[in-house]
Amino acid sequence: EESAVAHILDASKITPGYIIANRYKVIKHIGKGAFGVVVLVEDMMVSDQIILKFLNAHMSSDENIIQRFIHELRYARKITHEKIIRIYDFITFGNTYAISMEYFESHSLAFEMKTNKNPSVKRTINTFRQICQGVGFAHQQDVVHRDLKPANILVDSNDEVKIVDFGLAAAASSADSRITKTGILVGTPTYMAPEQVRARTIDQRTDIYSLGILLYEIFVGRAPYKGEDHLATLFQHVEGKAVPASKANPKISDELSGIIMKTMSLNPDDRYQTAEDLSTALDELLQNEPD
Repeated sequence: EESAVAHILDASKITPGYIIANRYKVIKHIGKGAFGVVVLVEDMMVSDQIILKFLNAHMSSDENIIQRFIHELRYARKITHEKIIRIYDFITFGNTYAISMEYFESHSLAFEMKTNKNPSVKRTINTFRQICQGVGFAHQQDVVHRDLKPANILVDSNDEVKIVDFGLAAAASSADSRITKTGILVGTPTYMAPEQVRARTIDQRTDIYSLGILLYEIFVGRAPYKGEDHLATLFQHVEGKAVPASKANPKISDELSGIIMKTMSLNPDDRYQTAEDLSTALDELLQNEPD
């Protein structure tokens, strides 16, 4: 078992065909995320393809972090919705831990934003309608994502959308700090809400803010806040002096700009209060947009 654990910790050794714990046959590497290596495997017991997201060695060796993952995933596992990637289990392989989850053949919104610089309003709103369905459902279960960003939104060839990593940011954050002992910033500076930066209370409107930043970035072509380093970016979120979307990109209608700027309001009370409210506003806008 020790040698198997060593192999698992050495990501380069997990090659296609490698069998983990006599059950999971590696199909391919999907990539490397903030938590560790992400691998597509076949669960040979049930003949199904699933994702294993391994925790890196720093996290695996921190008992507090492991306990938080167990705690948070207890809630995240209960979220079953067609717009959210289902989390199945928290698996241990010796001293190594992995989260098993649904496999969805897709690309990330981050990839789409790089390759499509002139997105249609209609298609983008269709994407956000689906995002809002998933986010809204999770919020009803009292689960806040805390790290909504393009890399966590998956889109397939039929423009179906699913959100990944619900509950993981909460698991990685410690109660008293955004920055965990392992040095991972919980939340991505580009999309972090002011209340996250200031370690204030986080609720569903924190996710709404991140969606506002995302809308701005898609339609304007760049994020509203980008400092020279992470701290400078975080400070800009707290200041809240973004150039209005329609000024940054004159092609954006005042109505769309108004929705974007309301969504990323500094004060949570000034934002859309639910994902459904945001979705409704975008749907109403669609009736009036020529695109």
